[in-house]
Amino acid sequence: MTKVLAFGNLKGGVGKTTFTCMLANYIHKNTDLSVVVIDADNDQESLYNKRLREAEEMDVDPMDDQFYSILPIDSEDFPEAYMETLEGEYDIVLVDLPGNMRQSGVKISYAMVDYLFVPMTYTEVDQDSSRVFIDFIKGDVNGIRVENDFEPTVVYGLLNAIKKNSSKYKEFVENKDWYAENWIPFLKTDVPHSENIQDQFSTVEVAEYKYGNELGELMKEILGIVNR
Repeated sequence: MTKVLAFGNLKGGVGKTTFTCMLANYIHKNTDLSVVVIDADNDQESLYNKRLREAEEMDVDPMDDQFYSILPIDSEDFPEAYMETLEGEYDIVLVDLPGNMRQSGVKISYAMVDYLFVPMTYTEVDQDSSRVFIDFIKGDVNGIRVENDFEPTVVYGLLNAIKKNSSKYKEFVENKDWYAENWIPFLKTDVPHSENIQDQFSTVEVAEYKYGNELGELMKEILGIVNR
């Protein structure tokens, strides 16, 4: 059965697109699961355009079988495209959606997502933005899913760009159980702050999984949740 995954948040720059690409690379390289990435960020199409640039630099077809597929599909068209051509064709569909929930098609596209991972830092600004987004998913989006006889979206928080010696980070970790009971559960694996992660961001580099121990563990944890 096809499962739809997304990394989402209202706030830009938290790692949605980067984590989408990393997970697709990991699945493609390390598992027998078939995966496709849907670039539904209508205005930017950053993943699809990056694939075109990288493929041109390598002088290869951007849809070559050695790569996982990236398809540019507007958020407005994604639900229909999923039901007509994607469902059943792939084990995992990773959709990269805009942060603007008012953009046409975004809400109904999020209603197609079975597993949602919300990257954020432990700052108050990020927490406030994430809370608004998660409340929207739990309310409006899951309302659509329940009306159509789907289970509510499974939502996990993902702490990104953490500094392990920070007192705020240590305080957050101590309260993870409270967050799980009163808000959402967080993944066990937290991603440390590293400029190298963005430097290694690629849509074609699948020969070696080189993102570091924490990211390798993160990908394993996410797939463990999805495959339960």
